[in-house]
Amino acid sequence: MTARGWLASSLATALLVLVLLTDSTPACCPAPPRGKPVVNADKLERARSMIAKGLTVREAATRLKVGKTALYEALRLAATTHSGPRCDPSPVM
Repeated sequence: MTARGWLASSLATALLVLVLLTDSTPACCPAPPRGKPVVNADKLERARSMIAKGLTVREAATRLKVGKTALYEALRLAATTHSGPRCDPSPVM
């Protein structure tokens, strides 16, 4: 094999390894949730009562032994998916 052939072969192999070993998920996409949710309905209710009594979200998360980010996310998700009456944005004629 000539030097030029060896170089082309080595570059092609390196490029193939690079493509195969890199993560194909774009960085802008969050990872899908794994396993069951850490903050279940009982913990969420207890967290809400602790926060109503004056604790911060971080303090409530520590007492419930869940991560603060997981608790913030569960509170945010519960606030956006409430079961109250929905407002119909369509105009009435």
